[in-house]
Amino acid sequence: MIYDSELAAKALQWASNCTVGHDADAGRATDKYPSAGQNFAGNYKFQQGFNAWVNENVDYNFDSNSCNSGKMCGHYTQVVWANSKALGCGYKNCLSKPNFPYGYAIVCNYGPAFSKEIITVNVLMKKDNTINARLKDKQQQQQHRHREQKPQMTRQPTKATHPDSNGLSGHNCTQ
Repeated sequence: MIYDSELAAKALQWASNCTVGHDADAGRATDKYPSAGQNFAGNYKFQQGFNAWVNENVDYNFDSNSCNSGKMCGHYTQVVWANSKALGCGYKNCLSKPNFPYGYAIVCNYGPAFSKEIITVNVLMKKDNTINARLKDKQQQQQHRHREQKPQMTRQPTKATHPDSNGLSGHNCTQ
């Protein structure tokens, strides 16, 4: 998976509206991804919003490849869908917006959009251990990789869309 600045710009544009929910599908389309998926969360910290999407795994039935009856798991399936190639996120402070019930709007766009028609072979399959153990293993692998690759800044960060930077972008970094 790659971080896509166009998907991120569209995500930040929607997050900046401080509106609860998803935008119209066409609002997140890019030249590269005319059909893009989207996750929205309202929260004070990006990680908490992202964790809420991942924690929907408890409501996903791996045997039927669907959400458990009456439960939501679409955010989870978009996060783990094997055909997702690109991700771009926006994170906006909405504390001054009286009609927005959360502190921050968190939006991530995925290219291409999740497709229920091909989910059977494309959602990462459950192993004999829990999804949380798999996520922990993946996080440890990413931390190890991150320690090995120390990016160098080529210029000062700009106000933009990187989810962990409170409005500063990390995509001006080179490896």
